[in-house]
Amino acid sequence: MKKISNIVTFYKHKLLILFIPLLLGVYLLLKPQKSNISNYSSKNVTVTVIDVEKTQKLPIDKIIGGVLILSTLFAYLILKKNENSISHPQIELTVQEKRIYDLLKKGCSNKEIASEFNISVSTVKTHVNNIFKKKKVSSRNELFE
Repeated sequence: MKKISNIVTFYKHKLLILFIPLLLGVYLLLKPQKSNISNYSSKNVTVTVIDVEKTQKLPIDKIIGGVLILSTLFAYLILKKNENSISHPQIELTVQEKRIYDLLKKGCSNKEIASEFNISVSTVKTHVNNIFKKKKVSSRNELFE
């Protein structure tokens, strides 16, 4: 139950970390900008004034909006990378599995490992499968990549 509570807390914080800045960034980017064009009319004449100085400046709220969206993206990528370690903690190998892992690393076959530890090849296969499950891989090549 404690594990589930940790996962819920993690996702709740993830929402706060990602959702609020993302919304603020989108708002700032989409927020209407004050026009740099003004119209003045009288009975016979309409004058249009374009403020060139405003046209050349990049509004600070657009910059902040972009930064918020980019930082939210980076935060999401970092959280996604670390998600597995929080929701699926790495299960430690047993002493025997560690010994077999070391021999696998050296390139030993199941038969060689069985004779080294004086156990059956079937037992070695069971240990190897347990190592694969704990390391979340499906082959010896994946195990040492």
